[in-house]
Amino acid sequence: LLAVYACTGAGSAAAQDLKFSVPLPLTGVLAFTGQLQQSAWQHAVDYINKTGGIKGRKIDLSLYDDEYKVDLGVAGFKKAVASGDIVFAAGDGTPFIRAISPENNDRYKVLMSSTGMASDLVDTVKYPYHFLAALNYTDMFDVLFSYIKGKQGSGPAPKVALVYSATEFGRDPIENAKKKAASLGINIVLEEETKFGGVEIGASAVKLRNARADYVIFH
Repeated sequence: LLAVYACTGAGSAAAQDLKFSVPLPLTGVLAFTGQLQQSAWQHAVDYINKTGGIKGRKIDLSLYDDEYKVDLGVAGFKKAVASGDIVFAAGDGTPFIRAISPENNDRYKVLMSSTGMASDLVDTVKYPYHFLAALNYTDMFDVLFSYIKGKQGSGPAPKVALVYSATEFGRDPIENAKKKAASLGINIVLEEETKFGGVEIGASAVKLRNARADYVIFH
């Protein structure tokens, strides 16, 4: 929200509301996350608006269901910008940001963030209007491996299992994670890719048990 203030001149004398457009997977395989995000967005915006808004300007929050599908997310974004005066648009995952950014860079120039933390989203040339609100996936793994290494002491090399989804974000940090582990003397004893939204975990659980890892990173 501070970034919105900095980039939109929210401290000006204009009194109009600040329009936010936010896609969420309210239905489909990720509906449970979308519904939690919906509640969080609404609580945050209600609190900000009740405590003075952003320099006196309230947030006008518009939520829509994209089912975690890029085409629906893009359609919703274009509908929002067609109404005018959008100052911030969220993105539902990295594929959406990659799909919309070229057009946003050239035409709309709307400040964006997203639920995706892919490693390339820090490229300010490709994504000049997108900001990450946290570490990217590669940096997250680096932090975890540094923690694991710090716990090793004089004991044997730590054994780590990687369990990740068969998605773009699931695979994103894996190659860099293996390089980081090798540089720190950490042994990767299992790489288990799971189905996106899958519920049958028996085979993966057996592999995980047999790997006898000291740490398991679920991504």
